[in-house]
Amino acid sequence: MATRRPLVLVSGLTSELPDGDSVIGIGAGSVTAGSGLDGGGDVSNDIRLDIQLAPNPSGIIYVGTGDTSTIGLDGAAQASGNAGIAAASTALASGNAALVVGTQALASGTAGLASGNAALSLASTALASGNAGISVGVSALGVANSAQGTAIIAVASGNAAQVTANTALASGNAGIAVGVNALASGNAALAAVANSTFTYTITSGTKTLAVGERTTAVTNNLTVSLPLTPAAGNFVSVGTAQGINYIVVSGNGSNIMELNQNLIIDLDNNNVNLAYFDSNQGWRFV
Repeated sequence: MATRRPLVLVSGLTSELPDGDSVIGIGAGSVTAGSGLDGGGDVSNDIRLDIQLAPNPSGIIYVGTGDTSTIGLDGAAQASGNAGIAAASTALASGNAALVVGTQALASGTAGLASGNAALSLASTALASGNAGISVGVSALGVANSAQGTAIIAVASGNAAQVTANTALASGNAGIAVGVNALASGNAALAAVANSTFTYTITSGTKTLAVGERTTAVTNNLTVSLPLTPAAGNFVSVGTAQGINYIVVSGNGSNIMELNQNLIIDLDNNNVNLAYFDSNQGWRFV
């Protein structure tokens, strides 16, 4: 095995300690062989170190012998190095993949920026819609003001209705007065009827009744006329016999129930009592 002396500086250059020289002024210690080597020792008292290859070297080793030996890599270290290179290549591939992902993220970011710009456009549109909404609100306010005007007119109409109601109340009072008079007239007519003398007849053909006559029709489709010149309190009665269900009662120039119309009796075994009130009311049912 080659013997190596300690390294020293000779004229500023690193060199082995020359033969016959010794190290002065420093303390030496233990030296341990590096990766892939066995040996070493304490150089405090001995400048010789015995170093040899490890049985299963790994890492940096001496290759060769003597002065021609060189530092090299053992196979395991080289394999580990290759694995490290492969791992580095994988890491590089991962980095490239990450770069691609980054590029895609940048593209997504650009798309997001585009979407943001679109959102800003939508926001501008929404603002326009808001302004339109404000316009609609102003229009609605105008409509409300119109409605207020309509309400004022409605209040005026209400006041007019109140006036009309007061007028109607006055009309109602007048109606009550007329009703009282009518009641008085009715009572007078009833009194006149009560004091009348009646004549009972049977009618089989067209005829004109006399005041105070009570007749019963025994033939269908005949006409019975009321007295021609009645006076307040006059009374007549018209009836139908069994099976007689259609006769005509003519007012003979006077109203019947305030109407200038004939009276139709279309029920058999029926009787209608009539009293004369005045030229307006004419003959009325009593």
